[in-house]
Parts: sequence; C-alpha cells; structure tokens
Amino acid sequence: MRTKLLRIITEWSQKHSLHPKKCYLLGGLPHKQPGWNVILDLSSFYKKIRLVDYNLGLPNQNRNEAEQLLQCFAGTNEPLPSNVRPLLGHELKEFDAFMNADIYIIAPNWLTLFDDIKYQFKSDCNIFIVSELIKGSNERYSGLYDSLKTNSGYDNVTLYSINPTDAAELSFYFSSIFNEVNLICAYKK
Repeated sequence: MRTKLLRIITEWSQKHSLHPKKCYLLGGLPHKQPGWNVILDLSSFYKKIRLVDYNLGLPNQNRNEAEQLLQCFAGTNEPLPSNVRPLLGHELKEFDAFMNADIYIIAPNWLTLFDDIKYQFKSDCNIFIVSELIKGSNERYSGLYDSLKTNSGYDNVTLYSINPTDAAELSFYFSSIFNEVNLICAYKK
C-alpha cells in the first residue's frame, strides 16, 4: 500500500515533470528498503532514471559495483529496473548534480549541504524537503518554507504534514521521538 509520502512525491513528480524522458534523482533516498519503493514508483513514469549519490560515485567504480553498493544500502537483493542505474564516478566528474538534477529528495541530513536554499538550487527542478520537527524545537527548519515561498524562482511551494510512521519509509532519522513531519514541495519555474 502506498503511503501518503510516496503518493505525494510521485504525483508531484508527474505533474511538474520537466524532462519525462530522463530524471536525475539526487538524495539519500535509496539507503533504506522502503525508499526503494519510491524509486520503483518513479521508474514507471520516467523512461530513464539516474541516481546521483556521492556514496555511489567512487572514481573507479563500474556499474556492477555501484549497483551492488546501492542494493547493500537499500537492504535488498532486488535488481534495479532496466531504466534505472546509478550515475557512476567518472560521470559525476562531468555532472554537476546540484545544477542539473531534476528532482531533489532531501532527508534532514542533506540540509547541512545548503547554507542558503535560495542560491543552491539553480537548475530547473522539483524539490522535496522532508523535515522532522521535535515538539518545541524546530529552529533547524525555521524560515525554510517561507524562504522558498518568497523566492520568485519557485512556484507552487506546498507544505504537507506527514504521519511520522509514513515518513519512516524515506529515512531512518524519523522515529517515535518526532511528533510531526513536514514535506515541503517546490517547483522551479
């Protein structure tokens, strides 16, 4: 059964797709078995998906090694769909993921990469930011939603409230200590 989180990400991707023939997916998404479901779901829509993750981008890594490492992260022996593969190390040298990816799915640990959300996302892309909020302690994400809303480069910035149990499919960072999980979706014009 598809959870609310998976459904939102998939439907948003289909509605706001810029390049339906190929999708570069950046994020810590496949590092957990349930996150595999998001990849499988998107693979039925995009003709090609390239997974961009610097954990997979070792300079001399071949495709077989990268796929094995990806399966290890995801905790599965299930083969990737034929239209999905990791972007390899030698390809990453020529591919600026932060400039050219079509979709960003960002779990909380990825947010440390972005000092200023307004200037880091320069390409045409969809952004999915999943943030966990501990009651009374949400300073980490303070202003993030408003920052995207007020930046004229983004459209349809939407905030969804997600059940923490549903959100656990994306990241092991979510647990019972979090009483609220937000998903911010934004579309780059």
